[in-house]
Amino acid sequence: MHLLPPYNTQKFFRGNLHGHSNHSDGVLSPQAVVKKYKEIGYDFICLSDHLWRGSKFAAEKVLETKNLNEIDFITIPSAELHCKGKKYIRDGLWHIVANGLPLDFKCADKEETAPHLVERAIEAGAFVTIAHPEWY
Repeated sequence: MHLLPPYNTQKFFRGNLHGHSNHSDGVLSPQAVVKKYKEIGYDFICLSDHLWRGSKFAAEKVLETKNLNEIDFITIPSAELHCKGKKYIRDGLWHIVANGLPLDFKCADKEETAPHLVERAIEAGAFVTIAHPEWY
């Protein structure tokens, strides 16, 4: 049984759905991150910097990346969303990746639950997954 189409019958795109830049806690600038991914043959990247109000690893706005798009490489506005309420490890914070967010998507407030945050991201048009599944 074959799960993938026969070789060379379809174009596949290589991308990363979860990565950070110095917009939050990454080391490299968004431009440098895109350059590195392009150099190794990727077609797209989601710079999913942390969207959170706090003193560590925090950005309060979804990163605007359309200026980094090129004919052969695109960026998708994304974020790693956080809210309180997780029962086990990692400071009680949920780590939720949302790809395809609008730039005006707001940080969770102190009372927002993970189910509500996920629902809000989906309603905004995002593809939502859990980051760091080994923490859950």
